[in-house]
Amino acid sequence: MGVWCVSVTGAKACFAEYGDRVWVKDTKANGAPAAGTISDTESSASWHRECFTHLI
Repeated sequence: MGVWCVSVTGAKACFAEYGDRVWVKDTKANGAPAAGTISDTESSASWHRECFTHLI
C-alpha cells in the first residue's frame, strides 16, 4: 500500500492508493485553510479527489 505526501509552506497533503484516500494537514496555525487535490486525467475514467481543512 503506497502513500505519497507533498509538503509546502503551511500545509502537507497525502494520498494513499488503497481506497483513493486524500488528507491534508495545516502545518501553520495562521487561520488560513489548507487544501489538497489529486486527479487522473490520463485514463479513460478520469477522476479527482479533494480534501480541505475546513470549508472554504
